[in-house]
Amino acid sequence: MIVKIKITVYQLLSKAKSKGILIFIILGISTFLCFCKINYRGLWIDEFISIRDAQNLGFKKGRLLYYVLLNPWMNISKHDIWLRSLSVIFALASVYAIYRLAQQLFDQKTALLSSLFLSISPIFVNHTQEVRYYILSVFFGIIGAIYFCKYLYQDNRKQQNISRYAWILARVLACFTTPLNLVFVLSDFFIFIIYFITRKRRLTYQNISKLTSDYSLIALAIFPVAVSVYIDVNSHKLTPPIPGLTDVLRQVRILTVYAHPPSSKLTALLLQFIVLMILAIWAFSLWRSRNRKYVILIAIWAFLPIFIVFVFSHAFYSIWISRYIMSSLPYFMILLSLGLIELAKKFRILAIVMLGFYLFASGAGLMKYYNTKNRYIGASDRYRDIAHYICSDRHRGDILVWSIIHKMTLPFTHYCDRDLSIYPQNLPNKSSDSKELAAWVDSIPTTKVPIWLVYGQKSKPLLEPLQKKFTIEEHKEFDGFSVFVLQKKR
Repeated sequence: MIVKIKITVYQLLSKAKSKGILIFIILGISTFLCFCKINYRGLWIDEFISIRDAQNLGFKKGRLLYYVLLNPWMNISKHDIWLRSLSVIFALASVYAIYRLAQQLFDQKTALLSSLFLSISPIFVNHTQEVRYYILSVFFGIIGAIYFCKYLYQDNRKQQNISRYAWILARVLACFTTPLNLVFVLSDFFIFIIYFITRKRRLTYQNISKLTSDYSLIALAIFPVAVSVYIDVNSHKLTPPIPGLTDVLRQVRILTVYAHPPSSKLTALLLQFIVLMILAIWAFSLWRSRNRKYVILIAIWAFLPIFIVFVFSHAFYSIWISRYIMSSLPYFMILLSLGLIELAKKFRILAIVMLGFYLFASGAGLMKYYNTKNRYIGASDRYRDIAHYICSDRHRGDILVWSIIHKMTLPFTHYCDRDLSIYPQNLPNKSSDSKELAAWVDSIPTTKVPIWLVYGQKSKPLLEPLQKKFTIEEHKEFDGFSVFVLQKKR
């Protein structure tokens, strides 16, 4: 009787496993990680830019789709958790999508491991908890990859045509999310060429015509994106350093296990070891995996987009920013899974040890993220603290001089409903001399009642010119921003 029960339980578990219950467990883990301390930080400036752009819909350097989705979403609620939960939806969809892609090309083990690795990636969780478009970009990238593979390798002509147009649609939507996804369109073209070469097919007139038709449709669809990028190309251009080999290795760490800068030399050394281990696993997956044609395909989506960004950063101006190249993350996770599974066939203990190191490093990266106020890029949530500080003091004046880099008053009004007269003020350059700062101080409106001044830089250079015109009744620093209560001198 007991033996029969054990056999029945085993059969039920096997049946549940075959139905894919493990992916739902991983989705449960991902849901927990996505919502864990999601409101620990207030919104940072780029999230407010998303809200502003969703309120005033239009092409913003080609980025439209996320704002179209965010607009009705934020009409339901303006709470930070609700606003960020839009990205959570696409994060969970991405975890399932990478599972489907890896399962379609390889096997169940690779699919489960890939989805788990994506779920616990600190940079993935970081951008999941943002009112930004990066996770939506990842999602459409994976969907495009799924249908591209079906387009290439399906034999049924009807299903192939459906997959063809689904691939085109996914790539177009990805480009409408952020134009940088054009690198995946270029990667697909490179894969097409390899496909014809490896299958020893000639580029016949029919094939060339079909390929031309596909890319003409994509080019026509994303033409408005190209126009928008061209018009706004010089607006608020970030200028990160031109990348070198060290920066490439650093991105391996940031994209996989530990996004924040290491807090100690010991941590840095451990992470350097983990990075080398990851590179070795990727190399092993490329060398030993059996389904070589699919492995090469995944490797192209992983490495070629980043290579294009690297070359562009050297040839024109640097766009070497982690969140800009994060769309390659799912394919790195698939390569990592393939390498570990292949390694386990010959060196099981070594594969388990490597997996343990990887999970430990990812866990440490998540703990660092959850318990650090600033994001890995240094972005601060100071605006919520500043707004609450001003809003809680009902005994000061009713004038607020708001001087931050973007001049947006939204970071204040989002968190504080106090009826203040707000005067947006240009932020002086950091190189401004004493005369320029004095002139800037003279432009501050004066009243009989105290006024609030929010100054988006450190206060030291400003103190002397302020003290000549005002009595500083109160002064407080918020992570590099200065808040003053000023009273005009009599």
